[in-house]
Amino acid sequence: MAAPIHIDFTTNNPSSTFSSSGVIVTPTAFSNTGAGGVLAAASWTRYSVGIGVCDTQESTCGSPEHQVDNNQQLDFVLFSFSAPVNSVSFTVTPSGSYDTDVTFYTRVLSTAFNLVGSSVGNITSLGFTQGGNDTANIGVAHTFTIAGSGLTSVIIAAKVSGNDSYLDYFKITSMDASTSGVPEPSTMAMLGGALCSLGLFRRFKKSKV
Repeated sequence: MAAPIHIDFTTNNPSSTFSSSGVIVTPTAFSNTGAGGVLAAASWTRYSVGIGVCDTQESTCGSPEHQVDNNQQLDFVLFSFSAPVNSVSFTVTPSGSYDTDVTFYTRVLSTAFNLVGSSVGNITSLGFTQGGNDTANIGVAHTFTIAGSGLTSVIIAAKVSGNDSYLDYFKITSMDASTSGVPEPSTMAMLGGALCSLGLFRRFKKSKV
């Protein structure tokens, strides 16, 4: 059976990964601060409100720059799952009165990939599907759901294109999903019994010919 996954990114977990229902979630941060605007490694940090990102051009990384933001540079957080998950929901919390518009991408492939050196426009060439933008009221925390099954990774970013007059600054507070379920033992036993009965029936029928 599918099991619920809930991860609170506000907890002071010293590990660089999170886990729930046997699924390990690994965040990795990126920003388009590389040469020519390609994606380069950034650093994510856990704060009392959730996960924020510091890129190489945010030297002080003070407030509000330690958010996931789109002020000049675009910040991305890649969440990789140790096992496929279904229907992922994220809650994002703004810094003060900033906006919390989100762009997200999903991936179902389990093959290796590397975001470093890729342009923002080429993320989809790595097997990701751009799910679009999720918009919300300014200064309000909100939860949005990414539909899909068998997801192996998700990218959350401050709104990538079509920005309005309000900059987006937020932290990623929590994540909910469900595991891709497997049949219960009783279900497997019933299936095995049915196959066994079918085999016996075929043998009996054959012996009567």
